[in-house]
Amino acid sequence: MTGQKRIIIVGAGIAGLTTAFWLHQSGHQLLLIDAGEVGQESTWAGGGIISAVPPWNYPDLVNRWVSRSRALYPSMIEVLEQRTGIDCEYRTSGLVLTGWPMTAATAWLAANAVTAMTGPLKNFQPNLSSPEQDAILLPDVTQVRNPRLASAFRAWLDHQPIDLLEHTAVERVLLSHKRVQGVRTVRGDTIPARHVVLACGAWTDRILLRSGLDRLGIEAIRGQMLLYRPQPALLNHIINTPAGYLIPRQDGRILAGATVESVGIDRRPSHTGFQQLAEMAQQLLPALEPDCIELHWSGLRPGIRGDEPVCGPHDLNHGLWLQSGGFRNGLGIAPAAAEHLTQQMNQAVS
Repeated sequence: MTGQKRIIIVGAGIAGLTTAFWLHQSGHQLLLIDAGEVGQESTWAGGGIISAVPPWNYPDLVNRWVSRSRALYPSMIEVLEQRTGIDCEYRTSGLVLTGWPMTAATAWLAANAVTAMTGPLKNFQPNLSSPEQDAILLPDVTQVRNPRLASAFRAWLDHQPIDLLEHTAVERVLLSHKRVQGVRTVRGDTIPARHVVLACGAWTDRILLRSGLDRLGIEAIRGQMLLYRPQPALLNHIINTPAGYLIPRQDGRILAGATVESVGIDRRPSHTGFQQLAEMAQQLLPALEPDCIELHWSGLRPGIRGDEPVCGPHDLNHGLWLQSGGFRNGLGIAPAAAEHLTQQMNQAVS
C-alpha cells in the first residue's frame, strides 16, 4: 500500500461503514481498517431496530438522528442491494411498547408529534401474555436484518475504490504539534494520513489513551441475544417492555434481547444471560419455549454517559474525528451520524 491516504477510518462496524459510504459519495480517498472483519462485532450482534427503545428515554439528538436515518436507509440500502444482490430485509414492522409508564410516554408522543396508536395489547399483538395491558403502537418503526446489512456492505466494498485492511488492529493515532500524521498498527506499521476517523465502538477509549489523549468515557457494554425459530411465525410487530424486546424477522424467526452488562472487553455469552432472556421471552410470548432456541450470542456496545453519541472533530487535534457512543442505537443513528460527520469533514478536508 503506497501513498498517503487522505482519510483513514478505524473501525468497519456500522458507524465506520456508513461514514465510508457518505465520504465516498463526496469523493474522498479512503482506507478502512478493522481489527477483525467487516461488520462482525456489535453491528452483527445487534437487533437492527431503527428506533430508540423507548424513545422518550433518550436524548433529543438520538431521536432526531433516528428519524433522519429512517429517511436515509431506503436509498442507501437500494444502492447496496442493487450492487450486491443481498437482500438486507429492511422493512417497516412497527413497534409495540407495553409495560412502560403511560403518562410519560403519551406526553412525549404528543410533544414530538409522533404517529402512534394506543389501546390494550391484544389490539396490536393478540398472542402475548397480559392482553389487557395498555400498549402503544408506533407503526412507522423499521428494522434491518443487520448481519445481512453487514454482508452487503462487505460485498459493496469489493466494488469500490476504497482500501480495506481487515485483521489489522490500530494501536494509536500518530500526532505531531496537535495535527494527525496517521496511525500505527499493533504490528508496528505506520500508515500516514491527514485525517483519521475513530469509529471503533467499545475500543475507542483504548486507542485514545494509547495516543496520549483523554478518554471520552465510552464503556464496553455487553448485550446478549437469543434467536428463536418457532413454528408457525408468531409476531407481526417488534415488542418492547422494560424487561426486554422481541423482534420478528421476515422468515419467522424471533430475536430476544438484550442484556445490559458492564463487564469490560468480554464478549463471552453466559448461562445467566441465557436464562434471563429465555425467561423474559417466554413470559412475554408463552409459545417461545426453550426448544425453539437456535442461537445464543453477545456483542459489545459503546456505552456513554447520557446516551448522547460523539460525532465530530476532536477538540484539540486537527484531523482527528470521532464517531462513537451509539450504545443501543448504533444501527438506528448510523446513516444520520455519518451524514452529519461527512458534512463537517467536507468543510475541513482539502
